[in-house]
Amino acid sequence: MNKFQYLFFLLFFAFFGFELKAQQLLKFDSIFAAHLMQENLESERLAYYNTIDFSISDVTLPVKDIVHLTAKYRDSLLLRRYAPFANDTNDLITVFFGAIILNIKNLPQKLLSELNQKNISSSQLNQLFELLDYTDGVIHIEKTSNQFYSTTERIKKLQNKSLFIATLLSVLVPGSGKYYLLQNNEATGALILNLMVGLPLLELIIQYGLISTAALFSAVLFLPIYLANVYGTYISKKILLKKLKTQLKNEVLDYCTFQLHH
Repeated sequence: MNKFQYLFFLLFFAFFGFELKAQQLLKFDSIFAAHLMQENLESERLAYYNTIDFSISDVTLPVKDIVHLTAKYRDSLLLRRYAPFANDTNDLITVFFGAIILNIKNLPQKLLSELNQKNISSSQLNQLFELLDYTDGVIHIEKTSNQFYSTTERIKKLQNKSLFIATLLSVLVPGSGKYYLLQNNEATGALILNLMVGLPLLELIIQYGLISTAALFSAVLFLPIYLANVYGTYISKKILLKKLKTQLKNEVLDYCTFQLHH
């Protein structure tokens, strides 16, 4: 056996022994753990996790692995169990990301208060506060970072739009209200549809007069489309804001998931 083979076997047995020691420290039972993940047995899971002493310094499972597995199995108990021992700044931020993915409302706020006392810049802390607000659909118009620039800018612009003006524009010119609300595709569709139905009505009124059978039949077809356009404009701001806030929340979740993997 040459020295390279000897070194390889030495490293292999050292690694194997280290992993074995770590598993013993964690008292890890993979079959039992799989059972806990599959069943909704919170008290049983909590009792099992209480046997894991995360404060032991030579536990080999890093925080990202713990939080990643926690998020993978949607298990908030493990993350809560680990959180008090995550005293390092990077660990706290990683747990913060995991808490967002698992939609744990109280944990990120506690972590932010701890991070406020750690060695972290105010700009980093503000970014974490923004991430937490974004998950609730809250956009601070006066101050936002460029992390999710496209979606946040659309939300801010839409929030500044007047619903009264949008509705009034749609009453005067169908589709114009949605152009005002930055919904160009829907606005174009509404304008074309109203023109297709409205122009024949206008022609019949000019040719036969307002009180004529042909004009009245055409008006019966036009009015529901016209009123639907006005009502659609009235509710479109709320619907679009809801969609954009959901999109922003998904972007935040994707960002936090990416941070756990890298």
